Amino acid sequence: MSTSRPFAYNNTGNAIAGTTQFGTLAVGTPTSGFTNNPQFWQGPDEELGYVIAAPQSGNTQPTPVTGVTASVQFFRTKTFTDSEFISFAQYVSNKFSTPQTFLSGSEASIWLTNNGFWNSYIPMPTITPSVTPTITPTNTNTQSVTPTITPTITTTITPTISITPSITPTITPTVTPTISLTPSITPTITPTITPTISITPSITPTITTTITPTISITPSITPTITPTITPTISITPSITPTITSSVTPTISLTPSITPTITSSVTPTISLTPSITPTITPTITPTISLSPSITPTITPTKTVTPSITPTITPTKTVTPTITPTPTNINSQGFSYSNFASTTGLVGVGNTSVSSNIYFLTTAGNSQIGNVYRTTAIQYNRNFSATWSTFIGGGTGADGYCIQWTPTNNTNGAAGGGVGYVSTAINAITFLTYINNSYNWYKNNVLQVATSVSSGFWRQTLYFWGDYNHSAQTFALYYSTTNSKPGSPNKTFTSFSFDTSSYYMGFGAATGGANDNHELLSWVLTFT
Repeated sequence: MSTSRPFAYNNTGNAIAGTTQFGTLAVGTPTSGFTNNPQFWQGPDEELGYVIAAPQSGNTQPTPVTGVTASVQFFRTKTFTDSEFISFAQYVSNKFSTPQTFLSGSEASIWLTNNGFWNSYIPMPTITPSVTPTITPTNTNTQSVTPTITPTITTTITPTISITPSITPTITPTVTPTISLTPSITPTITPTITPTISITPSITPTITTTITPTISITPSITPTITPTITPTISITPSITPTITSSVTPTISLTPSITPTITSSVTPTISLTPSITPTITPTITPTISLSPSITPTITPTKTVTPSITPTITPTKTVTPTITPTPTNINSQGFSYSNFASTTGLVGVGNTSVSSNIYFLTTAGNSQIGNVYRTTAIQYNRNFSATWSTFIGGGTGADGYCIQWTPTNNTNGAAGGGVGYVSTAINAITFLTYINNSYNWYKNNVLQVATSVSSGFWRQTLYFWGDYNHSAQTFALYYSTTNSKPGSPNKTFTSFSFDTSSYYMGFGAATGGANDNHELLSWVLTFT
């Protein structure tokens, strides 16, 4: 059964009856019931991990409700370990206040509480066993043993009890004076730890990736057609000569001719793809007539042989091309620069200049997102590479890479760095104060990792290798275009379902700004 509680941002200076005030956070159920002033938000399930709640002034925190933002943000660990709680507490201190380094979960919890952050951390208890000793004294020096024993023995009893909750240790303490204690200790420790982190208004990057594969089929077709051309020309002139003299003329006629032309034509035809050859044969017949002719020629037709041969066959070749089926592993793409933006769609303040894709320029209050135009499945191994430059402004706010179900959404402003809350996976790179990179899955922060101040504000090269069966995403980055030998960070439980998503990038500025430049982007399925 889940355990959670309501939270509201209350900076009025007056506590709300029925709630506990932590800085500007009101925690609990108001005696007078819930109102919209202030707006209460139900916190995350505290039985799944330690929860930290932080106030978000300005009502800028995204929520799952479209168009509604909040003034409270949640963080939750994945396990109940001190190391993970300390990591999240240090991230919160770095994001909202002065960066801290904590040596224990208790120290982190105390600092958070004292600085206006609520947390559900419960330290693992140190057990002081209740000893009911059976004392068998050995009187070496007449010891007067007063058997009023306070179960806290300040004689040399130093039992070190390592508790893995639900332990039945048997402790045989060494007692001086020679007191042999056989304490029957059966502490059964069942700590009820119910911290939960539900990051409802946490930054939820939505990655909308559009991939448009372009298939160029250039068929090489060189058919050799050997048509047999048999034109039949039938010319029948009606000649009735009347011979009155003995003349031997040589008459060159354009006569009625019925030639049978057998042409063996072997053309090599480059088809585009319809060919109708026109053949004009040159026919020079020589006809010698030896009559004395005063010809009276009454031809039925005076034919100047305009020959339209009947060609068998006259072939119009329409090549039937059977395209190779689309291979899903060919759905990758490569932009070494952005001289061409085919296959991409920009939203918001994006622009292209000098073959660089600007997500924002160095102006305040900008948001820009770029996506692929086609959604594809990512539930298979792939490698992504990209390079960026951030600078030219006053240092805010950063960018994100994300996989989203839509490709027409502009992401969150300012510190939201263009992140879309419906993204299945997103990694944000923050430059303003926070100086970190954070992985979100389905709008819940999974891992936050700090970097040195200003590190992202230079030209950097990134590589991301996704292993679908292992559900890991290995992230590499370098100041040179040479992939490191080992990843800077490996995200576990990083996965994709069978749905199709648009891959893309987002960035934003607020009261401070920077150019957020995408220099290259490549995706390869392996």
